[in-house]
Amino acid sequence: MTSHAVFARLPRAFWLYLSGLASTAIADAVLFVALPFVVIGAGGGRAGLATVLLFASLPRFLAPLLGTLADRWPGQTVLAVTALLRAGLLAGVGTFVFFETATVVLLSAFAFLNALLVTLSFTAGSALVPRLVPDEQRPQANSLSSAALMGLPLLGYGLGGVLIKLLGSGQTLLVALPLYLLTMLAAVLLRSAAPPQRAGEGGFLMALRGGLQVVGTQPLLRIMLLLSFAMNLTLNVVNVRAPLFMTGIGAGANGYALFEGLSAGGALLGALGVGVLSKRWKTDALINTGRLLCVLAVLTLAVPQLWGWFVAAALLGLSLGLLEVATITRAQGLVAADTLGRVMGVFLGVNALGLSLGAVLGGLTVSSTVLFVFLASLLGVLGLLWNRAVRLT
Repeated sequence: MTSHAVFARLPRAFWLYLSGLASTAIADAVLFVALPFVVIGAGGGRAGLATVLLFASLPRFLAPLLGTLADRWPGQTVLAVTALLRAGLLAGVGTFVFFETATVVLLSAFAFLNALLVTLSFTAGSALVPRLVPDEQRPQANSLSSAALMGLPLLGYGLGGVLIKLLGSGQTLLVALPLYLLTMLAAVLLRSAAPPQRAGEGGFLMALRGGLQVVGTQPLLRIMLLLSFAMNLTLNVVNVRAPLFMTGIGAGANGYALFEGLSAGGALLGALGVGVLSKRWKTDALINTGRLLCVLAVLTLAVPQLWGWFVAAALLGLSLGLLEVATITRAQGLVAADTLGRVMGVFLGVNALGLSLGAVLGGLTVSSTVLFVFLASLLGVLGLLWNRAVRLT
């Protein structure tokens, strides 16, 4: 069976969901490119940019709470309402930017609220996918979803860059508005195409506690959570060290751009690969392959050679793509549908912690060789624990 046939058999409801996801991915990328220049135009400078980015990152730590909300409300409703609210926020900020009255405080508030809605919609979407497709088609559905989130932003970045030159940053910001409205339309249509979802019952804190207990009582979920934390820790160490390495070795911005391009291409290939390989390989085998590739990539980064870093970038991206799709699919099979949102929220919160600590670790005065050998060892040990948990399960 060809890869096209594998994906084409997915239900109509999933394609509606994917169209909304694609529209959001492009809009978010345009917003990501334009917002820093809006901050600079508002007189923010380096400190202003740092403040806005900090506020944009904070809602990830609230992901377990937002995931609990996502479990208690119908997923299609969450997607429609968050898209509408994001469009409204953007229209409001765009008005201030148009009249040149935007401030760093206003833009920071916008960044925080926007990121809050992004996190809520992501957890709701992750919990919705298992209801839209049969169990045997989850790997293909997750593969396409992750590929859209990885590939389409590249289009959005290019579009945003061109539009900033043609229209300016303020007007480019507003280009995302109709795209969010398209996402809302797709979510509204999804309400009639997908099976009804019962709203959550019981107290909010009890529901949150129940979701955390699900993670705590399942060995596989605990190890997956630790692996996810270690991967994000490693990723941000690489994000800090790669520009420094390229500058020190003389490759400069061009070398760093190639490094990031190889990593992004590998991630896209890995995400799509799960959809094709899942017909022959079990999800656990795909996770094992991804973690082994990751360990190999990080060990290669310990060698201060330009060619090695380029090879490592491709391998690291490939492993990230494989692991993201395979772990989401595995988690969906382990967790009941009515608790999946808060479990995905826990993963997002732990990932945010890993990214934050990775930035700190990457900034320490420790040689890259020592750092990457340590990280590869950590990933290797967690991989052994993963295999043990699989055998026990």
